[in-house]
Amino acid sequence: MVSPRPFLAALALGCALFLPASGQAASLCAEGVAQSSAVTVASDELRRIAKICLSEGKKDAALLLLERIPAAEQLPGDTIGLVATQIALGQAVKEGIATLLVIDPGSLDATERVQRWQALLLGMKGQGEKFNALTVIDQALPLATLAEREELCRQEQGLLQGASASELNSFTGRSGPTALRYDLQTERARRALHAGETAMARQFLAEALNGSLPFCRRSEALQMRDKIEGGVWLRRAVGVILPLQDRFASFGEAVQRGIDMALAERPPQATPIAFVVRDAGSDPEENRRAVTALGNEERVMAIIGPLTGGAAVAAGVEAERLQIPLLTLAQKEGVPEIGDYVFRTALTSHHQVETLARYASADSGRKRFAILAPDNRLGQEFADLFSQAVLRHGGTVVARQNYSDSDSDFRTPIKLLKGENPAIPDANSKESSRLVGRRAPLPFDVLFIPDVGERVALIASYLAYYGVDNIQLLGTSAWNTPELLEHSARYVDGAVFTVGFYAGSDQSRVRDFVARYGERYGDEPSILEVQGYDLARLLIALLEGGKIRSRSELRSALAQVKHFPAISGDLGFDPLGDALKKPVLLRIQNGALIAAE
Repeated sequence: MVSPRPFLAALALGCALFLPASGQAASLCAEGVAQSSAVTVASDELRRIAKICLSEGKKDAALLLLERIPAAEQLPGDTIGLVATQIALGQAVKEGIATLLVIDPGSLDATERVQRWQALLLGMKGQGEKFNALTVIDQALPLATLAEREELCRQEQGLLQGASASELNSFTGRSGPTALRYDLQTERARRALHAGETAMARQFLAEALNGSLPFCRRSEALQMRDKIEGGVWLRRAVGVILPLQDRFASFGEAVQRGIDMALAERPPQATPIAFVVRDAGSDPEENRRAVTALGNEERVMAIIGPLTGGAAVAAGVEAERLQIPLLTLAQKEGVPEIGDYVFRTALTSHHQVETLARYASADSGRKRFAILAPDNRLGQEFADLFSQAVLRHGGTVVARQNYSDSDSDFRTPIKLLKGENPAIPDANSKESSRLVGRRAPLPFDVLFIPDVGERVALIASYLAYYGVDNIQLLGTSAWNTPELLEHSARYVDGAVFTVGFYAGSDQSRVRDFVARYGERYGDEPSILEVQGYDLARLLIALLEGGKIRSRSELRSALAQVKHFPAISGDLGFDPLGDALKKPVLLRIQNGALIAAE
C-alpha cells in the first residue's frame, strides 16, 4: 500500500503550481507543500509559493517554505522574506533587526526595500526603539515612491505625536541636519504653539524651513510659519531649475558647478542662503511645475534657470504669475518681455550681431557684407538680425544664401554668393584661376556664417577652393568648438567670432577665477560655469544682510543692477530685464585664439 503523504504533498505542489496564484485554494495547496518535506521543490518555486502564502496571511506556511531554500541558493530577498516573516510572528526579533540593518537597501528591488523597512519598523516599534524606527523611515524616504512616501510619513507622524517631550528633545539631539530633524523640529514647534510659546515655535520652524532637504511635514511647517508671521513667509533661499538628466544634462551640470563654486567660496560666518536645485529637464510643463513648487512649497526669493528656450518661456510665464524674480540663461529672443519679474543673462543673438557688425564696420574699407546661413530657425534669426545691424552701422548686405542642415556640398550657395552661375563648370575656382592666370574679384568684403564650428570647418574648405579668401570671416559663439581649429585652422585664419567668456583673458578677475576653478575641478571653465557663478554671487550679494525681505524688493534691486563685477564682464539689466553685456571677440591666428580687441 502506498503511503498517502508523498502523494498528498505532490498533489499540493501541483495545485500550487497550476492553480491561480491567489485565493484560498492556492493558499491551501501551498500550506500542504510547506507541511511536507517529502517533495523536492526548486528554490524559485519555493519563493513563488511563499509569496502566495503571505498574500493569504499564512505566515507560518511561508516561513516553512523559505526555510527550505538551501543556504547556497539564498538571495537577499529570501533573507528579507524569512526575517520579515519571523518578526511578524514575534520570533527572533532582535536578531532579525540586526540582520536587516546590514543589508544595503540600494542592492534591493522596490518590493524588497519596502518589505525590509516594513519589517524593521514592526520590529523596532515592538521593541520600543522609537528613534531607530524614525531613522529607518528617514533612510527609506529618498528611495520611496509617492505612495510609499505617504505611508512612511504617516508612520513617522504617529511615532512623533506619540513621543514625550523628553523623547523629542533626546531624538533632536541625536539627529543631524536631516529630513528627520526637520520633522522633529516641526513637531516641537506644534507643541510650542499650542502652549503659547511663539518665539520658541518660530525658532524651531526657522531651522526646519531653512534647510535644503524635503521633509514630511513641510506643508504643516509652512502653515504654522504663515500663522506666526501673519502672511506668506519667505525663506532666504534661491531656487535653481536645470536639466540634469536629459540630453542637456552636461549643460545643466556645468551651471551647477559654477553655483557650487560660488557657495563654497562664502565665508563660514556668512548669512546662510540656501540654493534649492530642481531637475526639470527641458520639458516646458515640467519647468512650469518646478517654478510653482519652488515658489509655493520651497518659498524661495528668486529662481535661476531654465537653460532652454521653450522651458524658459513656460517658467517665465509662471514666475510672472507668482511674482518671483526669475533669471534665465536661455538665449531665446523675447523671454524678458514676458514681464517685470523675468530677467535674462544669456548672450543673445542680438548681442552677438551688434558686436560683430560694429567691429567689421570700424574698418572704413569694409562696407559690403554677405551672409551664408543654415536654413533653420536660429540660422535665419541670426541672418535677419545681422542684416539689420549692418544697415545701422552704414554697411550693405550685397548677397545672402542659405543651405540645408543636411548639406555637405556647398558649391552652389558659394557660387551664388560670388554672383556666378552654379550650372557653369568651375572655371573660377581658386585652382582653375591659378592655372589660367586670372581671378574674378569678390563682390563682398565680409562674410557672416551663423553656424556651429563643425559645419563651418567643412564650409571653410569650400570657400578656399572657390577663391573666397582675403575677406573678413565672422561667426557666432557656436564657432567655439575644438573641431574648427583641428580641421580648418588654415582656412579660417583671421576670422573673428563672439563668445560670452574667454578663459585666456588678461583681466585679473578672469585669471583668478580660471585658476581657482582649475584647482577645484581640474579643468577650464566655460561660459555656463561662469554664468552659474556670476548669478549665484549676484543673488547672494543682494540677499545677504537681510535688507531685502520680499520678492518685489528683490525684483526692484535686480532692475537697478548696472555694474556688478561679474567674471563674464560687468553685469547689469536694461529696462526690459535683458542683460547689458558686451560679448568678447576672438580672432583665429596661426591656429590659436586671441582677443580681437
